[in-house]
Order: sequence, then C-alpha cells, then structure tokens
Amino acid sequence: MTNAQFDIVIVGAGAAGLMAAIELSNAGKRVAVVEATGRTGGRMLCVPDKENGTLVQLGAEFVHGDLPLTQLLLQQAGATTHQIEGSIWQRKETGLQPQEDFIEGYDILEPKLKAVTTDLPVQEFIQQQLAEPQCANMRQAVQDYAEGYYAADTSRSSTLALAEELTGDDQPQYRIEGGYLQLTQYMEAQCREKGVQLFLGQPVEQINWQRGSVSVTTDKTVFQCSQVLVTVSLGVLQSGSIQFVPQLQQHMMAAKALGYGHVVKINLLFRQAFWKNSTLIHEKYLADLQFLFSDERIPTWWSQHPMTTNILTGWLGGPKALSLQHAVHDELLQMALSSLAKIFDLEPAYLWQDLLGAWSHNWSADPFFHGAYSYEVVDGATHQKTLQQPAEHTVYFAGEALHHGPELGTVEAALQSGRQAAAAMLSAGNELPAAMGK
Repeated sequence: MTNAQFDIVIVGAGAAGLMAAIELSNAGKRVAVVEATGRTGGRMLCVPDKENGTLVQLGAEFVHGDLPLTQLLLQQAGATTHQIEGSIWQRKETGLQPQEDFIEGYDILEPKLKAVTTDLPVQEFIQQQLAEPQCANMRQAVQDYAEGYYAADTSRSSTLALAEELTGDDQPQYRIEGGYLQLTQYMEAQCREKGVQLFLGQPVEQINWQRGSVSVTTDKTVFQCSQVLVTVSLGVLQSGSIQFVPQLQQHMMAAKALGYGHVVKINLLFRQAFWKNSTLIHEKYLADLQFLFSDERIPTWWSQHPMTTNILTGWLGGPKALSLQHAVHDELLQMALSSLAKIFDLEPAYLWQDLLGAWSHNWSADPFFHGAYSYEVVDGATHQKTLQQPAEHTVYFAGEALHHGPELGTVEAALQSGRQAAAAMLSAGNELPAAMGK
C-alpha cells in the first residue's frame, strides 16, 4: 500500500470528474483523479473496431440540443458534429409504417399534460388522466416513452418533467464525428498537460474525512488531501460500495431518493445495410432510416444516418432493462437478432450470416456504474440540493444526477455539475486548513 498527497482528490474520471480536474488544476491545485475502471470517460464508452474501421459507442452517443459547454469543449477538441436527420418508422401488426406522431394521440395528451400543476408519478398520471378505453394505446405509448427515453420507472418518475419535455419546443439532436471519444481524449489530454495525475483501475473503497483532512483508500493507495470530490454514478452511491467515515447519512438518503435508470445497449455491424434494400424489406424505402420503434424484446433501433455505416444500434431502457441485468452478451445478441428478424420479416439465419460484429453493454450489470443515467423524480430538486451541499467544505459531490434542468442524464449535465463543484471547492478553500504536504 502506497501513500500519495494532493490538494484535492477526485473520485471518478467521467465527464464531471475530468471537467472539475481541469478547472481545479487551472487554479493551481494539485489534483489526483482516481478511477475504478482502466480508462477515462465513464459512461462515454467508445470501442474502436480497428478490424472494420469503425467506432462503437456503447454509452453516451447523442448531443441533445445546443448545449453550451459540450459544444465549446468539442470545438476546442477540433471535433465536428452533424445534426441528426432521417425518417422514423414503427413496426405495427400490419408491418413497417412511417411514424407520424412520436406518441399516438398526442393532440389528446398535450392538454392533459399542460393541465398538470402539482407533480405526481407518471404512472398515477396515466391511471388518472388516461383511463378511458380509447386511450389504451396512448397509455402504453406514454409508458414506453418514459421507460425507453428516460430509462425511468414510471412509479417514481416526474409527470411535470415529462410534460415539460413533451410540450416544449423540439431541440435539434446531434451526433459527434468520431463519437464522444473525441471529448474524452481531449479532456484527458488537458488534465495531463496541467499536471493532473490519473490513477486508473483503482476502485475507491473508503473515504475517511474530517474538516480539511481526507483519506481516500483503494486496494493499492491511500490518498491524503484537504478536499475530495465524488463524481461516481448515482448507482454507485446508491449501492453503498464506497464507505464514508463518518457516515454521510443525509447525502446517502438523498442519493437513494433520486431516480437512476437502467439500459441495455447493443451495436450490430452487418456486411450490408440490409434495411436499405427495398427488395428485401418488401418495397419499403428505409434508406434514410433514423429511428425504428417496435414491441419486440429489444424494441428501439437506430442507424447512423446520414453516415454510411452498416451499424444498427439496439436499445432497451427502464425496468425491462433491469430485469435483464444478469443477461450475458450471447443472450443479448440472440434477443437482438430475433427482434430484428421479426421487425423486418427476415429469417434469423440471414441476419446471423450477414453479421460482422456485435458489441453490447449491460449497464445495470456493470459494478462500476450500476445503471445508465438519472431521471427526474417527484421532488427530485430537494434531494439534489441535499447532495450538492458539501460536508464541512470537505466532501463534495458532482455528476449528471445533481444537475437540475432538462439536461439531467446527459454529458452536458455532468460537465456543468463538475465545473460548478470545482468553483464551490475553490471558493471554500480559504476556510480550510492549509493543504497537506505544503
């Protein structure tokens, strides 16, 4: 066991942790970033496939709107983005059909959502406001949307947040050329240039603290510092895998009260983009396919259009994803190909034969994340404020789950939270004893 001394230790090398490290090192702080996995990026998980010359994104993939900090960093990294375009399709009993409305019967749903003034769980809203027999399809559509897009449990998720999303203006969606790997590599390089020391493959087991003095313990190292910033996923906080001594009971209760969703994501690379073959797909024009929705085990799919790659990405979110947390890659692959075969009316053997590569990530099964991203719950802002309050100006928390607003659950939320936490730590620094080792 070795000992190391720093001004500040950051636990977690995802977007929030790297952002905070850059800000704190710019202010002259000696910073260590301690990361459980063997890489930086957190839930920005990108796997280069050198054999086929493609990049597989198993975590964050889209830029949801004109997000200032994300766009700024991407510009600094020299990365380019392009707006998502293309057609949206759905699989009905009668076959593939263009999807006209994101939620069927939206003209009926919209005034009901706008009438909500007191927050309640989405499931209660469905039961109370969509009880009529003619709303059966809409009930299922709203639940599918909340579970699929937000990865949410509708018994806990916020109706007011859902209403704000569904009744607000549509935001442009972007994809990054070269994926979020561009952002991860840039931020890691910035950290190293500024003298931040990265310690990878070291899960934090315990944080002992008192005002102005912290010990962060892994199985290899004991880090001594004056302040610690914990940026692990909400799932890790909820799991209790990091022990705080003394305990931070109010913070941990707040963490458990927030919503954290589950996702299974699978990427399939084919020899040919079979969905663009109108002869094969029964005269359907899917050459500009963007999203496709169905009721299959893996229900949601998207292409990389307008990029000319032969990758289809499958997605399952919410409680149904949690139910598969013990499923291994081969099971997920079988489910995915079976789903595609039914969606496109193809023989499974054809898809197996055409398959070049398959990658999956079961985020609920990952012990270093325990899930995918956060969603709004009723009274979530109160619990966020509790987590945002530092313990004795010494123990701080940051991450996408602590950001209040529609960006919750995104890389932008993590970046904003990391930057805000760094500013708070710097402003509080004068109230603490001198940094250890100086």
